[in-house]
Amino acid sequence: MPVRSCTLDRGTNCRMLEIVSLYGAGKRPATVLLVLLAGWGCAHDGLDVRALQSQTATHLAFEQQPTDVQTGAAISPAVSVTALDDSDDVVMGYTDAITVAIGTNSGSSTLSGTRTVSAVNGVAAFSDLSLDNAADGYQLSASAPGLSGATSATFKVTPANAAAVDTIFFEGFESGDKSAWNDDYMPSEHAVVTDPTAAHSGSHYLRIQYPAGGSAGSMSHFFLPGYDTVTASYWVRFPSDWQGYTKLLLLRGSLKDDAWSSFGVAGACPDGTKWFLTNVVKPEDNTLSFYTYYVGMRTEADGVTCWGRYGDTASPPSSYYAPLDVSLGMWHHLEFEVILNTPGVSNGSQRMWLDGTLKGEWSGIRFRNTSSLALNVLTLEGSVNGTQKTESIIVDDVLVTRGRRQ
Repeated sequence: MPVRSCTLDRGTNCRMLEIVSLYGAGKRPATVLLVLLAGWGCAHDGLDVRALQSQTATHLAFEQQPTDVQTGAAISPAVSVTALDDSDDVVMGYTDAITVAIGTNSGSSTLSGTRTVSAVNGVAAFSDLSLDNAADGYQLSASAPGLSGATSATFKVTPANAAAVDTIFFEGFESGDKSAWNDDYMPSEHAVVTDPTAAHSGSHYLRIQYPAGGSAGSMSHFFLPGYDTVTASYWVRFPSDWQGYTKLLLLRGSLKDDAWSSFGVAGACPDGTKWFLTNVVKPEDNTLSFYTYYVGMRTEADGVTCWGRYGDTASPPSSYYAPLDVSLGMWHHLEFEVILNTPGVSNGSQRMWLDGTLKGEWSGIRFRNTSSLALNVLTLEGSVNGTQKTESIIVDDVLVTRGRRQ
């Protein structure tokens, strides 16, 4: 479609231009050209280009989506939002203010930076947006007076100190399924639930159900070959009428080439060559405790059976700091740090925190006698409850990092 000859203010004729390929593909350069032609008083075959000057914006869209970023860092490339008409063309004359905000706040972050920007040629660019909490599943929203808003694609925020404390695994259950887990024992007792009003963040959480008189199985994620220092954490909520005992976070030490070497070992005594286990558990009195299988642990009266130990009979013994109570009916943040020993030396340690406060520590542990063992499996443990009623807990924002707790 050629452009007819026309007269500019300077008295110069417009050239005959072929623009159908650009305009037909909806490319912005063609729209810019047509607006310029309209401003010069030119006409386009079969189209009154002056009409483009009267385009009406009806809705917004994210042109440059937010990308994954570290906490405190500006999202790059800069997020941009366009004002579009009913045909999804950019309204070049739109210059009003566009505002962005956090739409899905999966990590309870604050959005910093310039959040309201006036559009230029229909586009608002946000060059300094940042968030302060690590989590997956964030979304931004965009709004402007009189226009339908827009929601961005999801993106992830990782810890700024990732060089020192690397994220090994994060699960906010925002995928809506359990595909991130390598093993799901008793899967009917584990359900990803969609409920933004109940989730700790985002709109999903994991419900672990304990059938009357039984346990709730387990879910495990593998990260072979493994690490010598790992911190695992999650958010957990017990119902207000909860009763009974349950294991919570379990870190397994398996062979670096066989994640399964630490499974099916309950009641056995580890010799430090194939496996070790260490848990945080919640006894029936709604407190917290370690529950650990380690080299040299005390056996039962038969001399061959071992059950996990709380550390009170170890040398040196574990230390617990009151109050250890886990309040029911509210979210709690449980963190569990494990540092492996030099193989064959009793210099390993572990610590746990509840809602940011140190609640227990235990040092002088010999987890392993060989460097072939490492921390390489996280298990959400659902045993053993044993009460005579069906009950459940909910879990969200599971995080495993390499290194000590920060």
